[in-house]
Amino acid sequence: MQDDPLSGKSLYHDVVNYARLGEHRTGTPCDASTTQWILDQMKDTGLQAAFQSFSFRQILPEHISLTVRDTSVQAFPEWTPMSAGTNPVRAALVPAEASVADLPGKIVLLRLPGGRSEMTGFRADLRVNLKRLRAAGAVAAVIITPSPSGQVFIFGDEERGEAFALPLLAAGSRDDELLSRAAENREEVTFWLDCRENAAGSSRNVIARYGRSGDVVVVSTPTSGWFTCGGERGPGIAVALGLAKWVARRKPHVGYLFDFNSGHELMGIGVRRFLAELAPKPAEVRCWLHLGANIATYDFERNSPVYRPVANNSKYRLPCSNEAMLPALSTAFADMPQVKPTVGPGIGELIAFIQQGYRAFGMFGGRHYYFHNPGDGPQTTAPELLQPVAACLAEALEAFEKET
Repeated sequence: MQDDPLSGKSLYHDVVNYARLGEHRTGTPCDASTTQWILDQMKDTGLQAAFQSFSFRQILPEHISLTVRDTSVQAFPEWTPMSAGTNPVRAALVPAEASVADLPGKIVLLRLPGGRSEMTGFRADLRVNLKRLRAAGAVAAVIITPSPSGQVFIFGDEERGEAFALPLLAAGSRDDELLSRAAENREEVTFWLDCRENAAGSSRNVIARYGRSGDVVVVSTPTSGWFTCGGERGPGIAVALGLAKWVARRKPHVGYLFDFNSGHELMGIGVRRFLAELAPKPAEVRCWLHLGANIATYDFERNSPVYRPVANNSKYRLPCSNEAMLPALSTAFADMPQVKPTVGPGIGELIAFIQQGYRAFGMFGGRHYYFHNPGDGPQTTAPELLQPVAACLAEALEAFEKET
């Protein structure tokens, strides 16, 4: 007998396999391996599956490093990066408060605010600040980014092609003391950010279909991100794969369309292409389920000096497009009473689906300890977290299938 595709064991197996593929940035070899892996699974399931290719302006970092004395600092460029050239830059690190006269030829240490609300609009402010520093003669900048783990945190960016005015590397708060002391003492650091541009970068979505068109349930989830994305993307991909296998076994009377889209960290360029080219019209969609970031991931004890994973369903979010969806969703999630469906504008890509008139809902997990960090692996979730989420989502889809 085949394993239950929505069992915690099966779902976690897919999370692990996804994370093992590597760092899932759009247009990279890992991205190509990921979409091929998903396509193969969809074909094995019996669904009609194909790639939807798209092109974009790709920035490829060739060398990334930041060294203070003999200590290597975990660093990565915030997007869109400006290259510092093919050779390392060796210059004194100075604090952001340094006088204009102290900036020529220097690398400047900056900080992001720690509160999420304070980060609203930070990118525009950062662009202005970097232009000011460049005009004053600074040669590069390092920015300390806040995250619970202390690792480097990278934000998503938009596909508009405007690089920062200065070469910029982000570092995590765990290296704040080291970098602050170096800046106070005007110590020389070694900064290396060598990027090249590929004007004809390419990636692809995976589109899988079951049954007829004109009366379909759409299931979408992103496949790409800055790093390994074990918790950010892994559970959504695993649940989408499980639901596809569940659909293929049940053979419901309505059609299903699965969209696994790349380009998420670049302001969703893949899902925007899907919406523009292949998505059915709102009138043809019975409902749209979007599996967002960090679903079925652990929370953590915020007052503990070490990371302690904690199951906390109250951090999950279940927004939907209209009040008519609330009864079915409330019934489906009765076994997870802390998860309350709400009507609202949505989160992430779900915002676009609701704005375009789709009857849609989404599952989101809130931030976890390693969100947008290099350490985001399968340890951020577990079979016992994945199984109840998948079961509730399947029950919700069955309810929408039965509507007349």
